[in-house]
Amino acid sequence: MANEQEIQKKYVEYQTIEQHISKLQEQLSVINQQIENIVTLAATLQELSKAKSGAKTYSQIGPGVFVQTELKENKNVLVNVGADVVVVKTIEETKTDVEKQLSELKGVVANVTNEIEKFTLYYQNLQQEIKGMIEKKE
Repeated sequence: MANEQEIQKKYVEYQTIEQHISKLQEQLSVINQQIENIVTLAATLQELSKAKSGAKTYSQIGPGVFVQTELKENKNVLVNVGADVVVVKTIEETKTDVEKQLSELKGVVANVTNEIEKFTLYYQNLQQEIKGMIEKKE
């Protein structure tokens, strides 16, 4: 017969797993948003590579704030590589980097999704175990 202390211990574990699943789902949401941003960037780079010098465009200078600009050159872009270091890269180099980032993020999505599935199964089994313990107690 299960005692109250064993049930409480399982319930605490149950709650911990529930919180962990929730955090993993939040991480997955953030990663999916990053993927959307990278896909948008890839499309923008593709359009930029097709644009002609002198073309008028709008450039974002902040969240939701744009300024009209004239494209002087469409072969190179400035890329922030971290620690406020910016390097000049060709559009093609940048597209390759973006594709690599996208591939890596898709791998992370697969890993996080796998973890969610694993913990969800454990969570469901734990739920059934607690239910069984309570029924035996009664």
